[in-house]
Amino acid sequence: MDEVLELQGAALRQRVHDELVRQFGPMLPSSALCKALGYPSPGAYRQAVARGTVPVPVFRIQNRRGRFALALDVADWMCRQRSQAVCVTAPKVNPA
Repeated sequence: MDEVLELQGAALRQRVHDELVRQFGPMLPSSALCKALGYPSPGAYRQAVARGTVPVPVFRIQNRRGRFALALDVADWMCRQRSQAVCVTAPKVNPA
């Protein structure tokens, strides 16, 4: 886990991309997008699609159900989210 915390930039993006491709292939289907993008339910994901608020480009494939996104786009989005994250540490407890 500490190794992942130390990764940044292109190295982190590549690691995330490789893991997504290993699990789902180069394109993520709707079911994987729902989880990867952190939606609480498939219904919430469908609402985001309907509203046009999915944070990565999604597309349809002829004769296939659902929408798809490239693993690369999802990896980019995840890394942008992490780069904007603020580390929060637990407050120190004073022994009484």
